[in-house]
Amino acid sequence: MTKLFGTNGIRGVVNEDMNCNLALGIGMAWGTLLKRNNSRPKVAIGTDARLSNHMLKNAISAGLMATGCDVVDVGVVPTPTLQYTVKEKDFDSGVIITSSHNPPEFNGIKGVASDGTEFSKDVEDEIEKIYFAENFDLASWKNVGLLSKWDGANDLYINGILNAVNVDLIKNKKFHVVIDCGNGAGCDVAPVLLKKLGCKITKLYCEPDGTFPGHNSEPLPENLLARVN
Repeated sequence: MTKLFGTNGIRGVVNEDMNCNLALGIGMAWGTLLKRNNSRPKVAIGTDARLSNHMLKNAISAGLMATGCDVVDVGVVPTPTLQYTVKEKDFDSGVIITSSHNPPEFNGIKGVASDGTEFSKDVEDEIEKIYFAENFDLASWKNVGLLSKWDGANDLYINGILNAVNVDLIKNKKFHVVIDCGNGAGCDVAPVLLKKLGCKITKLYCEPDGTFPGHNSEPLPENLLARVN
């Protein structure tokens, strides 16, 4: 059997090995597994800033809803934000559409358990078994899942961090922070958090852009240099 899940979810080149058919099937397999413990699972889904984010998000959401899962779209969020949201808002599971530091032509699907941690190897293996066997537990027409949106995930995450640190102590330090968000999903979180901590901020590439115009996304020393067109 072909292995889909790697060390950090499923990743591939968009519209080659990472395509809508794969995302749809994984959604149906995922939902089938969730329904073994809950007749109406609730799943949070978010994405990074890659250009294929909506395409894959919609495909896997359709698969989940086909099995009777309700899906809540939390928008463009860093992976830890999605994980924290799943845990704090009592979701049965979470999906983040991201390929982390991979080049812009890649994207991926990463699963989050109800406690906010990454899927275990056993869960990933079971999803793969259902996917390849096409043994999907599809809902009747009147029991398909519903889609809704919630835009509070990033604020929830930022406030969670603020509640865990000594904000006044950090403000008194009057830090000046240079932050490079690499045009990724952190653009909507890290600068906001630092501002609330009283930091002076010098921002580099803090506009979400799935083409990564500032520099290559791989975290290597040579990629700390700006890209010159």
